[in-house]
Parts: sequence; C-alpha cells; structure tokens
Amino acid sequence: YFAALCRGLDLPMPKYSLPRRVAYAIGAAMEWLAHARRQSRRPLLTRTAVELLGTRQGFSMQRARDLLAFRPPVSFDDGVGRTVAWLRTLTLSS
Repeated sequence: YFAALCRGLDLPMPKYSLPRRVAYAIGAAMEWLAHARRQSRRPLLTRTAVELLGTRQGFSMQRARDLLAFRPPVSFDDGVGRTVAWLRTLTLSS
C-alpha cells in the first residue's frame, strides 16, 4: 500500500524504520508533549499510528466472496489512484 502511494505521489520510499517499541515510546512522548503544550493538532507520531502501521492489517476476502458473492466495487489500483488524487487536492489547498 505504501509503495503504491509513494509511486502515485512521486515520493521516495522511506529509507529507515524504527523498532516498534522505540516508535511506540516516541509516539507516547509526542502525545504527552502535545498534551502538556495544549496543542490542538495531533502529534506527528502517535501510539495509535504505530499500532496501525506496525500491525499486519491484511485480511482475506475469500470467505466474503464465497459466502456472499462479494466483489469489490473498486480495484486496489483504482482505490490507490483515487486516494492519490484526493491527497493531491489536500496538498494543493494547504
């Protein structure tokens, strides 16, 4: 997903990664600091973001296909394309 987003936005892939425990601790510290400063904006890194990005989020849709005859109305590539287009509108309006 992130590789597809980076390609779509003409961004380089991240070069570095942090161990999950380190990222979680940094997220907690950033949350605490934002709270202490009474910031209204979300910190750059949060514990929730670490959990979402650091946990496998893939799920098989085979059962939905088999039992419900489900077919996604949007393909992965089209979904990424739509997301890239939406993200570009955010960066243009900022």
